[in-house]
Amino acid sequence: MLLTEDEAKTKWCPFVRASIYEAADNDVSGNRAGPLRESGGCIASACMAWRWGEPGFQTEFEYGEANRRGERAITGSRQVPLDRPRRGFCGLGGRSE
Repeated sequence: MLLTEDEAKTKWCPFVRASIYEAADNDVSGNRAGPLRESGGCIASACMAWRWGEPGFQTEFEYGEANRRGERAITGSRQVPLDRPRRGFCGLGGRSE
């Protein structure tokens, strides 16, 4: 599922861990209790597992004059930023189509 970064940040990350109980003999960690109850969400592109699912630009082509057959050759191109937020996905689960 492709998501914008803002959409991804509303999702819970099952791989986040934090210490929820500390004792002299043991340390228990979890991902839905203690400090992670409110902050265990996705961090999108700040995570090493984040993968961009689409480029952040589109290509615009420049065309020359038409020849005798009406064909126009590409004389140049440029990269133009998208007019919408770029989307990506969590790479740990693989890309879902």
